Amino acid sequence: LLQLDNSLIKQSAAAASQNIETLKAQAALAKSVYEKQKNLWEQNIGSEIQLLTAKTNADALASQLKGATEQVGVIKDQLAYTSIYSDVDGVAEEVNIHVGEMFMGAGQIKIVNTQKLKATALVPENYTGKVRVGSDVALNFPDMQKTIETKISVMGKVIDPLSRSFFIETKLAPNSDFRPNQLVQVKIKDYSKANALSIPINILQNDEKGKFVYVAISENGKMIARKKMITVGEFYGDNMEVLGGLAIGDAIITTGYQNLFDGQFITTVAK
Repeated sequence: LLQLDNSLIKQSAAAASQNIETLKAQAALAKSVYEKQKNLWEQNIGSEIQLLTAKTNADALASQLKGATEQVGVIKDQLAYTSIYSDVDGVAEEVNIHVGEMFMGAGQIKIVNTQKLKATALVPENYTGKVRVGSDVALNFPDMQKTIETKISVMGKVIDPLSRSFFIETKLAPNSDFRPNQLVQVKIKDYSKANALSIPINILQNDEKGKFVYVAISENGKMIARKKMITVGEFYGDNMEVLGGLAIGDAIITTGYQNLFDGQFITTVAK
């Protein structure tokens, strides 16, 4: 992404490398002198002072060579730090630094990777027992007029004390049309039931005995409105699930039901 000014460090690296070559030559010479002095000492030629002096000189130069080599390693590490890389793949969306400018530690380049996007949402805490990792999710992108099916991949373990909700996360398949921070409508399937019976929620009425609807029944050749008490379950959109009280084939009255009473004669109009 960026290459910082490393001219001084390169000069230091070149000087250190040159110093190493010099020390290598000096250390090799000192080692050779020591080995020759040692051979002469073993033949009772020369003094012990000469042997110790040669050994001390060889050891000192070897130690200097080791230190210089380590110093070159440190300089190479410093040189590597002058090259700035991103830890993620992507495109540089924003670049706030230019050649020749100085900058502080704040972020200067924004990297965008549309290949690893995710959708997040906050879910009210009363759905804690109904939503889990793996639950089906429908993501609707209103601006794109597109809906995709996916599943919850991550679910928060903590209820936010302010919003009384927990977060969920779902991964998105790579798609160049998606954008970070894009708004999306999240629909989570928290309940499903095969062959469920449902009715429009607006026709549901209440009295002191509970919830009921009116159905049309033929008695003695005439159509009569009969009140049927029902038990309801979950609701979705404009529909309410019926758990009991209705049977297949019941003709539910959906028009004019507000002013009916049990046993009232009615007239049906064919559409």
